[in-house]
Amino acid sequence: MGIFNLFSAEEPILGIEFGNPIRLVYGGRRKDKKIVIRNAISDVFSSDIFQGGQPLDISKIIETLKKDLKVLKVKNPKTYIAIPSLNAVVRFFNFPYMTEEELREAIKWELDRYIPFSEEDIVYDLEIIDVIEREGSKECKVMLVAVPKEIINPYLEIAKSLGLNLEVVDISIFSAVRSVVFNRKELPKGNTLYLYTHDNIAEFVVLKDSQPVFFRSTIMEEWNPHEEGVDELTKSFILEDFVRKIQESINFFFLQFPEEHIDQAIVMGSNAKNKDFVDLLEALLNVPSEVAPLSLSSDIIINAKKQDKSFLEDLTSWVVPIGLFFWGRV
Repeated sequence: MGIFNLFSAEEPILGIEFGNPIRLVYGGRRKDKKIVIRNAISDVFSSDIFQGGQPLDISKIIETLKKDLKVLKVKNPKTYIAIPSLNAVVRFFNFPYMTEEELREAIKWELDRYIPFSEEDIVYDLEIIDVIEREGSKECKVMLVAVPKEIINPYLEIAKSLGLNLEVVDISIFSAVRSVVFNRKELPKGNTLYLYTHDNIAEFVVLKDSQPVFFRSTIMEEWNPHEEGVDELTKSFILEDFVRKIQESINFFFLQFPEEHIDQAIVMGSNAKNKDFVDLLEALLNVPSEVAPLSLSSDIIINAKKQDKSFLEDLTSWVVPIGLFFWGRV
């Protein structure tokens, strides 16, 4: 990991969300843990360059991002990136209590119990999210995240080609949740559905008592949101189909936890700006839904030029790159 620059009050950070659009936020983290945002930029790509959460033409993306880095005037920052969760495997399970180092060694020999890939074909990480006592013994509540190398390697190649000091690879929905968590004085009680949805992609996680217990993602492959010439009536039908597909994915939560329910939904991402989308989601799920975040907490300082502050008018679409700045705090 990096070392704080003792001669600077601010640790430079670049947060990149690899979606469509790709969003970049450049700023820093001060020693008092406050976040400073200095600049932000985004790029929309055609479907032959970036589609379904996956880069198809790496050279075009690198060419565009090189120009962005010049505009942002980055100075050797730590780089945190977030990638779509469509091909990620996330598992939650209990394991006999042990130190994190011991747990990592133990899980290495039991990976095939949790993920449908061999170890040499994936990149994975785990986190102890809680320690619980059960019948006189302690257990670790573990979150395991795995991504096939063929999925993650293009992002790593982009970062390497740009000469970025890559520190962290995160999953988009987790950065989105982190962004919301640090923009609220108090988290909702009960089971909360955090839904991050943009274009034809939806990712969500259910938190029970502020801890993740369920994860899923889906894509509306037959819909290209950047396609021109689609009339409003067709868009409304596609939107309804998309929301119903999200509902079907959420139903897996109730299959796994038949005695549980969802108390509220927090919706983020560019689709959250569509009132029809949020209203339909709320009606189908039969839970109160809110769009977040609508403002930034006092922990975030905007030190950008006036023309670079346009993202403030659309915060819910920028939850992922902003959330990357809070990495390590949850």
